[in-house]
Amino acid sequence: MINTKFQQQTMWMCIALLAVLNFILGSTGDGLLGPLTPFYTTIVLFVFACVHGIHKYGLKKFLIFFIITCVVSWTYETISILTGFPFGSYDYSAFLGQKIWLVPIQIMPSYFAVGYLTWTVAHVLLDKFDAKLKDSSVYTVPLIASFLMVMWDLSMDPHRATMLKAWTWENGGVFFGVPFSNFLGWFLCVFTIFQIFALYQRSQSEKFPEEAISIYDRNHWLQPILMYGVIAVEFITTYIFNENTLITTLDGHQWWTKDLLGSLALVSIFTMFFVTVLGTVKVLSNKNMKKN
Repeated sequence: MINTKFQQQTMWMCIALLAVLNFILGSTGDGLLGPLTPFYTTIVLFVFACVHGIHKYGLKKFLIFFIITCVVSWTYETISILTGFPFGSYDYSAFLGQKIWLVPIQIMPSYFAVGYLTWTVAHVLLDKFDAKLKDSSVYTVPLIASFLMVMWDLSMDPHRATMLKAWTWENGGVFFGVPFSNFLGWFLCVFTIFQIFALYQRSQSEKFPEEAISIYDRNHWLQPILMYGVIAVEFITTYIFNENTLITTLDGHQWWTKDLLGSLALVSIFTMFFVTVLGTVKVLSNKNMKKN
């Protein structure tokens, strides 16, 4: 078990560090910290998920969640690159570094780190403060977590693809060069991940009911909520500090970058920030919550 004091310090430090990194990334691109800036943010998110997740689930369950996420996300990504299903037809550039065949290594930890946050936030939104999933919660938690995950992709994908060329959509798409199918495919992919883990959790709860205790530590729930919200700092600062230029996608459509970035900032404010505010209010107003 991770020392509680160390855990708390690490969590708050990760939240603060991610806020700073996302502000730098949004306001300067890779001009200040170099082209590895997006990699740094992934590391911070991943460290947060590891510390919080191991403390919450223990090492075994945490590793199972991680393995499920990596295998499922890599499989969906690879199939889509080869066939166009379910996301659409696209290819990764060298922007994200080394690959496992067709998929950059960085993609899987990113899926997991943000996926862990959305999984945890979904528990808060559904008032599920224990580790036991049964009855309808076996399906509702994965469902809500999947919507929260796609909110992130809606706020991020056009910038990463259309502007930064981290990946390229061969036929463009309706959402600033990103196809409609991408977001449906994302939902399918992450729902598969969450549903598999939910079914595993249910089986473990039936075998070890004594482990399914409720957690009413306020910081335990506030920290992943705030971490999820801090992700959106990048999208807002990118809009504020970037210049307006005209770009063209492979399907011949042209987009003004300020229109693109402003739309993504609005999406993040009224999806990710809204969820952050709602989750925070639910935790702070819960009379059972105790401040550690």
